[in-house]
Amino acid sequence: MDRFGGRNVVLTVCMGGAIAALLLLGVHGAGFGASVLFGLIGMAQAGVIMAMAGQAMRPQVRAFEMGIFFIVYYAIMLVTPPVAGAILDATGNAQGPMWLAMLLFAAVIPLGLAFQYIKTVPRVGLAKEA
Repeated sequence: MDRFGGRNVVLTVCMGGAIAALLLLGVHGAGFGASVLFGLIGMAQAGVIMAMAGQAMRPQVRAFEMGIFFIVYYAIMLVTPPVAGAILDATGNAQGPMWLAMLLFAAVIPLGLAFQYIKTVPRVGLAKEA
């Protein structure tokens, strides 16, 4: 995607696919199609997101910072299922946790765009690397 400059398009299409797949789960008889859509389109952006994490770090400290990245990632993965369960318990509706998932997938798009913007802003006041 870096070669063709379509990272934001891929993120948007994939997140849209993931959200559409989650919406389709509420349609009777659409479970298989929703699963295929989610697997083939909704999760196709994982490599793009991982590449973005690597771009945010200097090579000298990338190993340490990827450790921090994965700590945050797994912390989110630890907290989200209980939150989804609490939403289910509070609402009594299985669609509640699905809306949480759709919200999280939708958040990837503005966060990806913000990353691209922040990456292009000149860094004033930082010491130059030797």
